[in-house]
Amino acid sequence: MTGRTSDRLVARLRRDLPELGIPEGATLHRTYAEAHPDKAPLSWFTLGPDGADLRLGSRIPMGALLRAPAVTAGPDPFMPDFDPHTCIDLPEHID
Repeated sequence: MTGRTSDRLVARLRRDLPELGIPEGATLHRTYAEAHPDKAPLSWFTLGPDGADLRLGSRIPMGALLRAPAVTAGPDPFMPDFDPHTCIDLPEHID
């Protein structure tokens, strides 16, 4: 599959995690923060076609998620009460 990393990842998320309900026209945006799965700010986040924050992102870089054999989604374990959103992660990072 060719195309931008963000486009390929949103396609994978729609395919592998349909329960997220990512709408057509949603876009992924890098934060350019240094990504560390266990402590850093989000590496990327998602905006809907109308520009609304979909509360979906990850500390894992997009390319790493594309190369991973599996991805998972769940509540952000580092900010569950303050700013809840869904975090895309690798299965081995889930406790």
